[in-house]
Formats: sequence, structure tokens, C-alpha cells
Amino acid sequence: MHAVQRGGVASYPIVGVTWILVYTQWGTAATTPAADAASKGQVQGLVAFLEWALSDGQASYNLYQGYAPLPAALRTAALAELDKIQYNGVDVRP
Repeated sequence: MHAVQRGGVASYPIVGVTWILVYTQWGTAATTPAADAASKGQVQGLVAFLEWALSDGQASYNLYQGYAPLPAALRTAALAELDKIQYNGVDVRP
């Protein structure tokens, strides 16, 4: 059996969002061993990457062919969540 692919005005995209789960507390103040194992620089790098992915990374030339950017409201909400990430009780994102 072969799948029939149809495109055009009567078709619709199938859309899904990938979730990324990130600790909000890192360093020796963290309650999980995995969060304690990362250095401050590693956490800053993770936050910088996620910030890029939610902002400049959403530009059409950075997206894989056929992928759509996240809706602005979702990007705004996700960027606000990055503000909650701390290393030893200090905010990582300025």
C-alpha cells in the first residue's frame, strides 16, 4: 500500500512543537546531581543557545526546509522562562 500525498489549497500542514525541559536551578544550590554537575559556563552556553534558537534562529534561512517558525506568543513565553534559570541562586540570563 502506498501513501497518497496531496498538496495545494485543500491541504493543511501537520504541526507539532518539540518541548525542551531545562532545570531552573543549577550549581551547588541545585537539588539534583545532574544540575550540580554543570559549570556556570555550560549553563550560560545552554541559555545563550536557547535564546538564539527562540530569536535569530527562527529566521527562515536558519530553519530546516519545510519547518515553520514558532508563533510569536510562544517564543515570548519561552524567552520569559529562560529568565527563571539560575546558577547558585544568581540569574544566568542578564
